[in-house]
Parts: sequence; C-alpha cells; structure tokens
Amino acid sequence: MLFAIESHPAADFWDAYTDLWSACKTKSPFQSPSYLKSLSGLFKGKLAAFKMEKKGQLMGAVLLRKEETQVYHLLSDIKSDHNYFIFRDECTDTEIRDFYFQLFRKFKQLGGGLFLKNIPSWTRDSGAMIQEIKNCHLPHFVSTEKVCLVLKVEKPDQVKEFFYRSKEIRDRERKIIRQLDPVFESFVGEEDLEDWLNGYFNSHIRRWESTETPSKYQDEEQRDVLRNAMLAWIKDQVVVRFSIRVGSHRIAYAIGLIRNKTLIHHTTSYDTDYKKYSPGKVLLITMATWMENNGFLNLDFGEGGESYKYELTNNSLTLYNIHVSTPGKIGFVWKAKLYSLAKNTLHQMGLSDHTKKMLSFLRLSI
Repeated sequence: MLFAIESHPAADFWDAYTDLWSACKTKSPFQSPSYLKSLSGLFKGKLAAFKMEKKGQLMGAVLLRKEETQVYHLLSDIKSDHNYFIFRDECTDTEIRDFYFQLFRKFKQLGGGLFLKNIPSWTRDSGAMIQEIKNCHLPHFVSTEKVCLVLKVEKPDQVKEFFYRSKEIRDRERKIIRQLDPVFESFVGEEDLEDWLNGYFNSHIRRWESTETPSKYQDEEQRDVLRNAMLAWIKDQVVVRFSIRVGSHRIAYAIGLIRNKTLIHHTTSYDTDYKKYSPGKVLLITMATWMENNGFLNLDFGEGGESYKYELTNNSLTLYNIHVSTPGKIGFVWKAKLYSLAKNTLHQMGLSDHTKKMLSFLRLSI
C-alpha cells in the first residue's frame, strides 16, 4: 500500500477519484467528484490531497484546504451537512486503520491545525479514525455535541404518512391548494435552473434581512458557489430541486441531495409574503411524494438540532467535530475546548436564545 499527499491534484487524480467515488457504496454528494473539483478551483495552491493506492488503484482519499490561520479543513465543508472519507468497499479494516495512521503521521509533517467538521459517527471507518487520533499522540479534541436528525421508515409511502400526522401540515396544504392553485415541482436536471436559483437567492435574502444573520447570498461570490455546486451535483446525478409555484412565481424552495436511498434536506427558503401558509412545511409533502415514487426510505435533515426537526424525524445521529494540532498549534485545540465548554454552560444556564451572539463574541475575543 502506498500513501502520499499531493498539493496540486492533477487531471489523473480526478479521473482516479471519480472511479473511487463511483465504486464506493456511500456515494455522498458532499464528496462527489464534480462538486469537489468545482471547489478546488477556489483554493489553488492551498490544497492537500491525501491518497492511499494499491497496485496503481486509488483505494481511499480525502481532500483538505489550508486556511490563512494554518488550519487544514475538509474541502467539502464549504457547503456540506456531513463529510465522509471515501474508501473502496473492498478495503479491509486493517487497510482503513493504516489510512488514518498514515494521515495523522503525514499531518505531523505538514504542521498547523486540522479541523474535521461534521464527521458521521455511523460509518464503518469512524471507529478507526477516532482510535488513530488517540494513537497519534497529538493534542486533540473530539466533540459529540452536533446531531443529524433523520426520518427513517420501512416503506417509501410511510414518509408521507408520517408528515400527514401533523394537523398543521394537513391544514396548510389544503389552504394552499384551495386558495392559491399551486404547482408542486421537482427537477433533477438543469430545467429552468437560473430562474429557479435567482428566485431562491431573492427569497433567502428577504427572509433573513431583518435578523442578526443576514443571508450570505447578498454576496455574488456565494451565489456563484451554489450555482457551481448545483451544476456539479446535477452532473453527478445526486440532486433534486423542489418548489411550489403560484402562477409564474415560486413561493418555496428546497434542495435535496441523494445518498443511496437517503434524501438529504440540504437547504430551503420561502417567500415571507406567504408565511401564513407554511410553504416550507407543505413542500415536505412534495419531497415525500418524490421519495415514494423513487423508493427512498430516509429523509436526512442534515446538521443541526433545531426544534422543528424533532417534530419531523424519529432518529438522532451523532456528528463528530474533531480538532487536532501539532504541538506548535496547541492553542487551536484549547480554543475549541473552551468554546465547547462555554456553549454547554450557556445551555445549562437557560441562555440558549443568546448562545449564537455570545459565542460569536467569544470566538473573536480568544
């Protein structure tokens, strides 16, 4: 087995990575080849591709990006709910452990900090990763505070049945149909993509303009990131767009990403003028119908434990946030520990409503 880090992935790397991803059971949209390749252009000269090869074939890989702070992040976490490491299914447990052993060994040589965000705890390789982090004898902090809430059913038609238990969703759907004569849309290709995205951006900006967290899509560069991601996901056949249209105007939007028979509820927005109809919740029925027609059994609401998600799901899965540093960057790990302690303390004190503002102040102060 050969292990190496490439700072400038060449064309043959992307060919090998595409083959690896296609042969992987996970096939996470956040690690799809077209998506990562589209992001790589944003970080020229700042990439690190760690590879495991056997007899000239790529067996495992991860792509990192280096920030100005000398901290390496996963390239995929620019826009992701959870981040997988990609392995061929025929990799043995020993080979997977070797991958992580060599990754952290190479990281010692790179220096700085390493932040692995939203790592799923439910994968085959997660245990080996955590064990090798402990074995590498580097300062580290593994947080299990983040969750991923999922609706799991045994038959595809049960997703819709689950949502129809909600009187609010039933009533709002009837009201929208009776009063607005809507069209419920789903797209898997580039149909009307630019108009759809512009509507999504505008509704997102309006929805968040009077809050403490205004929409990032006020920035043209951020709009381009999503445009390019959408084109990449369409190319890799891992995205579905859902919307509710009234006449020529769309009042609700959702982007769903595909991982095997799981649909990831990645991002959503709606026209605030139609808030009384709860169009975002009504759009869940369109998603459920698409899932039934396509044999999907899981609806993954992505990163975050917002209260509304608990009403719409029946499973809670753990996501790891992992901080590792070389000795010269140990403050990176201690800052993460302090931030986590402060967050837990605020929750215990009943100050959850002020958490975001106070932690933002803390982040800038230490």
